[in-house]
Amino acid sequence: KEMYLEIAWNLGFLPIALRQAVSLMLFGPRYTASRLWEKLENEDRLEILRKGRAAAETDELTIESTFDLASPLLTPELIVALEYLAVCSPGPVPLDFLQRLAGSEEIEERLEQLFAFSWCERREVEGNRAYELHQLVRELVQRRFGKGFKEEFIQLVHDMFTDEEVHFSIKDRYYLQLEEAFLLAKESKDKRLIRWLYRLFDFCTYRGYGDFYLRLSECVESLFPDDRKTLCTIYNHRAKIFKDWGKLEESMRLLKKGEKIEEELGNWSGLAACFGNQALILRAWCKLDDAMALHKKEEKIKEKLGDRVGLATCFGNQALILQIQGKLEEAMALHKKEETICEELGNRAGLATCFGNQALILQIQGKLEEAMALHKKEETICEELGNRAGLAACFGNQALILSDWSQLEEAMALHKKEETIYEELGDRAGLARSFGNQALILRDWGKLDEAMAFHKKEETICEELGDRAGLAACFGNQALTLSDRGQLDEAMALQKKEETICEELGDRPGLARTWWNQGLIYEEKKDYKKQAQLWQKSIQINKTMGIPTEEDEKALAELEKKMKKK
Repeated sequence: KEMYLEIAWNLGFLPIALRQAVSLMLFGPRYTASRLWEKLENEDRLEILRKGRAAAETDELTIESTFDLASPLLTPELIVALEYLAVCSPGPVPLDFLQRLAGSEEIEERLEQLFAFSWCERREVEGNRAYELHQLVRELVQRRFGKGFKEEFIQLVHDMFTDEEVHFSIKDRYYLQLEEAFLLAKESKDKRLIRWLYRLFDFCTYRGYGDFYLRLSECVESLFPDDRKTLCTIYNHRAKIFKDWGKLEESMRLLKKGEKIEEELGNWSGLAACFGNQALILRAWCKLDDAMALHKKEEKIKEKLGDRVGLATCFGNQALILQIQGKLEEAMALHKKEETICEELGNRAGLATCFGNQALILQIQGKLEEAMALHKKEETICEELGNRAGLAACFGNQALILSDWSQLEEAMALHKKEETIYEELGDRAGLARSFGNQALILRDWGKLDEAMAFHKKEETICEELGDRAGLAACFGNQALTLSDRGQLDEAMALQKKEETICEELGDRPGLARTWWNQGLIYEEKKDYKKQAQLWQKSIQINKTMGIPTEEDEKALAELEKKMKKK
């Protein structure tokens, strides 16, 4: 028994591998238990496992005979426990999930017996106990006993993932079960998949499961092609995912398909949402007037329908356009209207977004303490809701404030947390922003080569996504790095590229920024007249946007004094 348990432990409790090990022990060289353990701890262990796997894949009798040899140990209760595991796997199945599926905590004792008999593996996943069947054993159980408890399994997954009270972090733990339930539901053309389409969107987009949602939407579209209302939802949700991935042309194409169906159905609510989503893409393309026109059409419909939630979102999106145009006071007024509605409705997700956008305006206005306070409120809500994308953006914006306060180590730590989340979510646009902001800190530390490398990664992503505004800012920041190296002509060439894009996009804050930085290059060249002209233009734009200019005006006054002395 001691030897058996030692071998079992070393071979990961896989029955098929055990059979190979026992054969080796009986018919090959005779090893003591300790010698066999020592042998199995090195690369020979992997070779034995490979032989076991290969034998099972080419000869089903291997695993079948192993099962038959052990079957006297399997009571009816243990077979039921095996069936529960078989329907939930592949992958580790959390104990609490199995207890809910079985409707009893007593299944834990049976699972422990299966583990002791080497029929399943027990592991800890993020501090929670889970059990897992080897895939070969799972297939055998399903061949012998069928897919028992299939309906109960799908229903439990359905209940968990459509319940808005279940936190996203809990749903994360059961994601492997969601994948398996989806395959079973797809196989049986289960109409519950339509409800998943509506209830799983936020979970999938917040937690980085966009690929799964696309598969779900494609499945529902193919199974229920005559459900036109659902088709509109599919197109809108799919468009949102493609937009987040930077595939704006594909996103707009889907929204236009949805708009056509909404008009045919006379669905005013859906049409308003479609206008709003198209406006977001137009804003990303910096077609600001066209975007605002669509938001106004959206606002009119939502006012007529009494859609307060939609109206709040519409106000927030209009405010973002005004902010880009430098109309900060008007933008803040709309955000306050948005905040009031979200507070009245208890819309926590909308409130977090609103706080974050107000904080950005306060940052532009130099009110950093107020901005940080709002970002902290935003962070708290995102944590509560499990909104990973919102949390990443919040970390990034807090890091910018810390950079302004010269707390660079703390700022870089937040940018790294931001980067990690964006990597997990596959958010390329967010990743580009994070790379760019990390580059600015590296530049402040004098690590110019590392800074330029990060800016080049940022530039590549912006080019891929067609993000013209991001590309302009990236060129400007690369120019600052080149200036630090003394490469003034190359720096000016990049500043001019930034200026051209900002003029094309109507990006007034961007123009103010690049003119000021071009002035700094002329200062290095001792061309103070051109420097003063550019700084005056920069200050004038910032004044019209309500951005504080006192420090800039002091710098200009000092420059003019210097010019008079000469």
